[in-house]
Amino acid sequence: MSGGSAFDLVAEGIWARLRDIVMARSRWDRFVRDPAGASGGEAPLAMAPPAPEEAERLAAELVLRALRVGVDPVSHRMLERLTREDVVSLEALAETTGLPPLALHEKVADLVQVGLAAHDFERCLVRATPLASGLLEIVGEIARRLAVRMAERWPQTTTVVGHR
Repeated sequence: MSGGSAFDLVAEGIWARLRDIVMARSRWDRFVRDPAGASGGEAPLAMAPPAPEEAERLAAELVLRALRVGVDPVSHRMLERLTREDVVSLEALAETTGLPPLALHEKVADLVQVGLAAHDFERCLVRATPLASGLLEIVGEIARRLAVRMAERWPQTTTVVGHR
Protein backbone atom coordinates (compact mmCIF):
# COMPACT_ATOMS: atom_id res chain seq x y z
CA MET A 1 0.00 0.00 0.00
CA SER A 2 1.45 3.38 -0.93
CA GLY A 3 1.40 6.28 1.49
CA GLY A 4 2.01 4.27 4.65
CA SER A 5 0.22 1.71 6.71
CA ALA A 6 -3.50 1.62 7.31
CA PHE A 7 -2.81 2.91 10.81
CA ASP A 8 -0.89 5.86 9.35
CA LEU A 9 -3.77 6.62 6.95
CA VAL A 10 -6.24 6.59 9.83
CA ALA A 11 -4.03 8.77 12.05
CA GLU A 12 -3.32 11.24 9.23
CA GLY A 13 -7.00 11.37 8.26
CA ILE A 14 -8.13 12.06 11.80
CA TRP A 15 -5.37 14.67 12.19
CA ALA A 16 -6.67 16.38 9.01
CA ARG A 17 -10.18 16.41 10.48
CA LEU A 18 -8.91 17.82 13.80
CA ARG A 19 -6.95 20.51 11.93
CA ASP A 20 -10.13 21.47 10.05
CA ILE A 21 -12.05 21.71 13.33
CA VAL A 22 -9.37 23.89 14.93
CA MET A 23 -9.14 26.13 11.84
CA ALA A 24 -12.92 26.54 11.71
CA ARG A 25 -13.01 27.42 15.39
CA SER A 26 -10.17 29.89 14.93
CA ARG A 27 -12.02 31.55 12.03
CA TRP A 28 -15.21 31.69 14.10
CA ASP A 29 -13.36 33.17 17.09
CA ARG A 30 -11.76 35.73 14.79
CA PHE A 31 -15.14 36.58 13.23
CA VAL A 32 -16.72 37.07 16.65
CA ARG A 33 -13.87 39.38 17.77
CA ASP A 34 -13.51 41.16 14.39
CA PRO A 35 -16.71 40.72 12.35
CA ALA A 36 -15.80 43.49 9.91
CA GLY A 37 -12.42 41.89 9.15
CA ALA A 38 -10.59 45.10 10.04
CA SER A 39 -7.42 43.26 11.03
CA GLY A 40 -7.07 41.72 7.52
CA GLY A 41 -5.25 38.53 6.60
CA GLU A 42 -5.62 35.02 7.96
CA ALA A 43 -5.31 34.71 11.73
CA PRO A 44 -3.00 32.10 13.22
CA LEU A 45 -4.62 29.21 15.07
CA ALA A 46 -6.11 30.69 18.22
CA MET A 47 -5.86 27.49 20.23
CA ALA A 48 -2.75 26.29 21.98
CA PRO A 49 -1.96 22.59 21.59
CA PRO A 50 -3.47 20.48 24.35
CA ALA A 51 -1.42 19.07 27.21
CA PRO A 52 -0.24 15.48 26.56
CA GLU A 53 -2.91 13.81 28.70
CA GLU A 54 -5.65 15.96 27.13
CA ALA A 55 -4.24 15.20 23.67
CA GLU A 56 -4.55 11.45 24.35
CA ARG A 57 -8.17 11.84 25.48
CA LEU A 58 -8.98 14.01 22.45
CA ALA A 59 -7.25 11.56 20.10
CA ALA A 60 -9.16 8.63 21.57
CA GLU A 61 -12.47 10.47 21.21
CA LEU A 62 -11.79 11.36 17.57
CA VAL A 63 -10.72 7.80 16.73
CA LEU A 64 -13.76 6.29 18.45
CA ARG A 65 -16.11 8.74 16.65
CA ALA A 66 -14.65 7.80 13.27
CA LEU A 67 -14.89 4.09 14.11
CA ARG A 68 -18.44 4.40 15.40
CA VAL A 69 -19.57 6.04 12.17
CA GLY A 70 -17.41 3.98 9.82
CA VAL A 71 -18.25 0.51 11.11
CA ASP A 72 -22.00 0.94 11.00
CA PRO A 73 -23.11 -1.70 8.42
CA VAL A 74 -24.73 0.80 6.04
CA SER A 75 -21.84 3.26 6.31
CA HIS A 76 -19.41 0.39 5.78
CA ARG A 77 -21.16 -0.58 2.51
CA MET A 78 -21.03 3.05 1.42
CA LEU A 79 -17.31 3.31 2.22
CA GLU A 80 -16.58 0.09 0.34
CA ARG A 81 -18.20 1.52 -2.77
CA LEU A 82 -16.57 4.92 -2.30
CA THR A 83 -13.09 3.40 -2.02
CA ARG A 84 -13.61 1.23 -5.14
CA GLU A 85 -14.63 4.20 -7.29
CA ASP A 86 -13.11 7.66 -7.57
CA VAL A 87 -16.40 9.46 -6.98
CA VAL A 88 -19.92 8.15 -6.51
CA SER A 89 -23.19 9.97 -7.13
CA LEU A 90 -25.77 10.24 -4.40
CA GLU A 91 -28.13 8.34 -6.68
CA ALA A 92 -25.68 5.43 -6.89
CA LEU A 93 -25.21 5.46 -3.12
CA ALA A 94 -28.98 5.31 -2.71
CA GLU A 95 -28.98 2.16 -4.86
CA THR A 96 -26.13 0.69 -2.77
CA THR A 97 -27.82 1.37 0.55
CA GLY A 98 -31.53 1.32 -0.22
CA LEU A 99 -31.90 4.45 1.90
CA PRO A 100 -34.42 7.17 1.06
CA PRO A 101 -32.84 10.51 0.06
CA LEU A 102 -33.06 12.28 3.43
CA ALA A 103 -31.63 9.30 5.32
CA LEU A 104 -28.86 8.99 2.74
CA HIS A 105 -27.97 12.67 3.12
CA GLU A 106 -27.73 12.16 6.88
CA LYS A 107 -25.42 9.14 6.42
CA VAL A 108 -23.21 11.10 4.03
CA ALA A 109 -23.14 14.03 6.47
CA ASP A 110 -22.05 11.66 9.26
CA LEU A 111 -19.21 10.32 7.10
CA VAL A 112 -18.12 13.84 6.15
CA GLN A 113 -18.28 15.10 9.72
CA VAL A 114 -15.77 12.53 10.97
CA GLY A 115 -13.52 12.85 7.91
CA LEU A 116 -14.35 9.56 6.16
CA ALA A 117 -15.84 11.17 3.04
CA ALA A 118 -15.98 14.42 1.12
CA HIS A 119 -19.20 15.66 -0.47
CA ASP A 120 -19.37 17.87 -3.56
CA PHE A 121 -22.76 19.50 -3.01
CA GLU A 122 -22.90 21.21 -6.40
CA ARG A 123 -22.43 18.00 -8.39
CA CYS A 124 -24.06 15.63 -5.82
CA LEU A 125 -20.92 13.48 -5.70
CA VAL A 126 -19.21 11.80 -2.76
CA ARG A 127 -15.67 10.47 -2.51
CA ALA A 128 -13.78 8.52 0.12
CA THR A 129 -10.86 10.04 2.00
CA PRO A 130 -7.58 8.30 2.85
CA LEU A 131 -9.02 7.84 6.35
CA ALA A 132 -11.79 5.68 4.86
CA SER A 133 -9.24 3.57 2.99
CA GLY A 134 -7.21 3.03 6.14
CA LEU A 135 -10.26 2.15 8.22
CA LEU A 136 -11.49 -0.35 5.64
CA GLU A 137 -8.05 -1.90 5.41
CA ILE A 138 -7.94 -2.39 9.20
CA VAL A 139 -11.47 -3.85 9.30
CA GLY A 140 -10.63 -6.10 6.35
CA GLU A 141 -7.47 -7.38 7.99
CA ILE A 142 -9.31 -8.17 11.21
CA ALA A 143 -11.99 -10.02 9.20
CA ARG A 144 -9.32 -11.99 7.28
CA ARG A 145 -7.60 -13.01 10.52
CA LEU A 146 -10.93 -14.07 12.03
CA ALA A 147 -11.76 -16.13 8.92
CA VAL A 148 -8.42 -17.94 9.26
CA ARG A 149 -9.15 -18.72 12.90
CA MET A 150 -12.62 -19.93 11.99
CA ALA A 151 -11.23 -22.24 9.30
CA GLU A 152 -8.58 -23.60 11.66
CA ARG A 153 -10.67 -23.97 14.79
CA TRP A 154 -14.23 -24.66 13.66
CA PRO A 155 -14.97 -28.32 14.22
CA GLN A 156 -15.20 -30.25 10.97
CA THR A 157 -18.30 -32.00 12.24
CA THR A 158 -20.71 -30.09 14.41
CA THR A 159 -23.12 -31.89 16.67
CA VAL A 160 -26.07 -29.81 17.70
CA VAL A 161 -27.25 -30.72 21.16
CA GLY A 162 -30.69 -32.30 21.07
CA HIS A 163 -30.53 -33.19 17.35
CA ARG A 164 -29.39 -36.34 15.62
